[in-house]
Amino acid sequence: MASSEQVKKQLEQLTQCTKEEERYDGPKFSPPLYVQRYQQVCEEIKGCGLEIKQIADFGCAECKLLQRLKYLRGVQRLVGVDIDRNLVDWNQNRLKPILSDFIHRRETPLCVQLFCGSVVEYDQRLANMDAITLVELIEHLHVETLAALPNMIFQQLQPSLVIVTTPNKDYNVLFKDLKGMRHWDHKFEWTRQEFQNWCNVIAAKFSYLVRYSGVGDPPPGSESVGRCTQIAVFVKNKQQLRKSLMIESRPYELIASFDYPYEPKPHWETQLLLEMQYYVCFLCKQYEIERQQLEADEGSGGEVTACVKIPLKKLLLFPKISKHCRDVEELRKFILSTKQWVLDGKGCSILITLDTIQESHFFDNGFHVGNGCEENTGTDDAFLTSGNNLPLPEEEELWT
Repeated sequence: MASSEQVKKQLEQLTQCTKEEERYDGPKFSPPLYVQRYQQVCEEIKGCGLEIKQIADFGCAECKLLQRLKYLRGVQRLVGVDIDRNLVDWNQNRLKPILSDFIHRRETPLCVQLFCGSVVEYDQRLANMDAITLVELIEHLHVETLAALPNMIFQQLQPSLVIVTTPNKDYNVLFKDLKGMRHWDHKFEWTRQEFQNWCNVIAAKFSYLVRYSGVGDPPPGSESVGRCTQIAVFVKNKQQLRKSLMIESRPYELIASFDYPYEPKPHWETQLLLEMQYYVCFLCKQYEIERQQLEADEGSGGEVTACVKIPLKKLLLFPKISKHCRDVEELRKFILSTKQWVLDGKGCSILITLDTIQESHFFDNGFHVGNGCEENTGTDDAFLTSGNNLPLPEEEELWT
């Protein structure tokens, strides 16, 4: 086990690596280049058009990319792998669920695991990855390791999506005081042509499609050198079926595993019922406030109606209701199926008795079956004491 000082030194070296491009006399990047890389990787996964539920990040080191990946919609498992056990152990706290994860729970499960192991060793626990990321990793590999990597990633694991980033050597001419490579641990740095040649061979051999992009734009007038970081995005050919390897192998050491709290999203009918209860209560509350103001006004001769009439069209103005029901007819069918409210004779409004609204528990516990009234004989739009429509909030409340 390395000492605390040794780990700190390793972290300083790693931080130097991620920010190396910022150190030289040359173009500066905002946001920093490593942030742009992480953002681009997330965008590539979100926009790939594939169902990505499990992602493995090889060379995870500080786990900063994994921190971002956990927010991607639909992701249910994240795996980080790094050869340096001390770095993984030191940074595992970045991935522990925090207070906000318990307050604002996910709708789907999420398990995050960290392993110590080599990128060229097969571990059956990574056999079903949908996506694999290799961010600024390949340039740190020795020749023999780099040669074995394609077979491990593209032949044995066979993910639907692979994202590889590496420095663009063509860009180095813009770093005026750079001698050699951008970092002391780089074993090589490739030009765009060299990187694309390597990727094209892999894509053809293992039936993948590959396209190229990058981050870190060059300054005006230097566009010919390309971007500072080059990126290859591999997508498995849909006609090539994924083959499952029946290999019993678990060489990786599990360093940490975290299960995030989650609360499954309720069925749309349950969700709509909750929204209806809330907004009907909200509109009735507005009525009750105005009624009390009217009673306090001694000079008013207005009459208080026996029923509050809430048009279905008004309920459809709330996005959280209209996203489930496209029109009045759909909303009417839903209301009748719940048996929680009574509609008027035309089926266009919900009727709530004044006595019901004045019950002390009404706004605390919602509505109960039979809390409506028979059809109001007054006009359809007279559900306020003054005959005006119930007011809507200026902005929809963030209630769920």
